[in-house]
Amino acid sequence: MSPGSYYCSLKKPKFAISVIFDPGYYLAPALAKFEAGTMRVGVTQNFFMGRGVVPTVQYCGGGPNQVKLTKLIHRIGSGALNVTPLVNATKLPSS
Repeated sequence: MSPGSYYCSLKKPKFAISVIFDPGYYLAPALAKFEAGTMRVGVTQNFFMGRGVVPTVQYCGGGPNQVKLTKLIHRIGSGALNVTPLVNATKLPSS
């Protein structure tokens, strides 16, 4: 899995999955708001998986697993799947 940017095109190291959450990807929407005069100091903008182009996860090479993953991401973004209870119910291994 890649460390936060789209790295599927890299030859070395080779990634099977690209996890995209790099803060640089969020700069363009912020600049667009600034240019439009709608950016406000002290206002937090939240980004949600499945509601925009980032954050996201992609299988390098696509295929049927990417289709399934894309559908899952859209379910999360639409609110059809609430992941919070799932995350909260996850038991971490004891140290």
